[in-house]
Amino acid sequence: MYKVIIADDNALSIKGLEANLNFAAIGAELAGSFLSGMDVLTYLEAHDDVDLLVSDIRMPHMTGLELAREVLQRNKMIKIVLISAYDDFEYAQEALRIGVTDYVQKPIQYDELLETMRRALQKLEEERTVLKRLEAAQPELKKKFYLDLMRANPMLAREALAQEARYLGIAIEGGSFLGVAASGEKNEDNISASGTEAMILNLFIEADALEAWFGAEMECHLIGDREDQLVLLHDPNLDEKAMVEKVRLLCERFGAAHEHLKTTLYFGVGAAQDSLWKIVQSMDMARRAVNRRFVTPDQQVFTESGEDAGTLPFLTRITESQGEIVQLLLRRDTAALERMVAQLTESVVVKLKDQSLIVPYLVVMVSGVLGQVSQDGVDLTEAERIVTAFGTRGRHPVSARDIGEMLRQFFRQTLAALDQSLQSYQQKLIGKVKQYIDAHLQDSQLRLENIADEVHVTHSHLSRIFKRSEGINVSDYITQKRIEKATQLLRSTSESISFISEQVGYASPYYFSACFKKVTGMTPSEYRKGVQP
Repeated sequence: MYKVIIADDNALSIKGLEANLNFAAIGAELAGSFLSGMDVLTYLEAHDDVDLLVSDIRMPHMTGLELAREVLQRNKMIKIVLISAYDDFEYAQEALRIGVTDYVQKPIQYDELLETMRRALQKLEEERTVLKRLEAAQPELKKKFYLDLMRANPMLAREALAQEARYLGIAIEGGSFLGVAASGEKNEDNISASGTEAMILNLFIEADALEAWFGAEMECHLIGDREDQLVLLHDPNLDEKAMVEKVRLLCERFGAAHEHLKTTLYFGVGAAQDSLWKIVQSMDMARRAVNRRFVTPDQQVFTESGEDAGTLPFLTRITESQGEIVQLLLRRDTAALERMVAQLTESVVVKLKDQSLIVPYLVVMVSGVLGQVSQDGVDLTEAERIVTAFGTRGRHPVSARDIGEMLRQFFRQTLAALDQSLQSYQQKLIGKVKQYIDAHLQDSQLRLENIADEVHVTHSHLSRIFKRSEGINVSDYITQKRIEKATQLLRSTSESISFISEQVGYASPYYFSACFKKVTGMTPSEYRKGVQP
């Protein structure tokens, strides 16, 4: 049963409401009647189960409008129906603006008031249903929030993300936040598993266990996909050092507790941050840390700082080259890529004392490049094959010539894949543009600008690509297609020149004749006479 309370400074009015309102008919019961707004507030302090307040708008000491504001500040879910006199219309309108559900005017029609109360309770029920659905969806909404946080530019999206965090009850500041990258490697004796796919499957099978394991001691969310599980951890009671150490121990315990996996688990732990806005940095650290499994496979947990980090002085330097290489590939700067080959060869061959680490270093670096340039429509199969073949060398020594040749082949195949993807994209784009032009030749406003808007590219980008592909600019192509259609109509129909002009997008027949003559060397009338038998 819904709980309803009444507020009116007139005792007779209250008795009339109590006697004439059939509360049971709308699934409600009267929980209390009060002669002042203060009495209502006192009651609400001790009772949180009120669903609907019916109040007169004019009361001494505290008006119904003032009461509504106070009630909604305490509980936004309570529905409020105000009773107003005819000359209180402006007050009633203000009430709706502050969140009052509805109002009725005096003299009171009890059937009308009861129906208004019924609608208010129906609205309450609908809102509760929505809230239940949202509560059920909260785990997925939180995961989406964390993914958005990782993928978006925090500076650009901060306001929207902060609002979403408040709604989901996610703390932005306070305590320690850090990221964990969990990855795995197929065991050699795992004869039933089939490569990376089996490894990923095993990790995802254990995803719930991973979240439950860490979440038992601190707030934990799995927010990654593909080849690694990105874990966000938060503990408001731990400082940075204590947080990192606790998570490191948890990772060790989790790996030991799940020896049944046909995959060896590796964890990279980033540095703790004092704000959720900095979690991207911690996640990046975690990814870099877990990549060191290629060099020290006997170790399972890696931290961004600590003794294990100092054993690999060149890894950070090499992995930092990934971003520069990606930019050079996207710019097709082959000269700069050749210089990069020389720089990388010197870094790992000349300066690295432990030559057995060369191959693992380079595999980490070029794999990172592949991950950054990978996108829909780009076939990187050949580039991946080169990396895989190089990786089979393991820790065996390789020459500078071998390294240089691998990198050149890798860059060459990646560039070829990007060029092929670009060519395919341009072909599809030009095809869409031509289709749009053919379908809108009659439109006198057909311009480069609205065509570019239609295919979702900038005007300058479309102009440049179209000219490169077709040898003429867009406006000349439109004119060419219009004249082609006009010649067809002149040959096959007896329609007037003015009508044909409109059909091919020329508002003025005189301008049409001028354009037609410029292209064909004759006027439309002369052309028609020349082709008629």
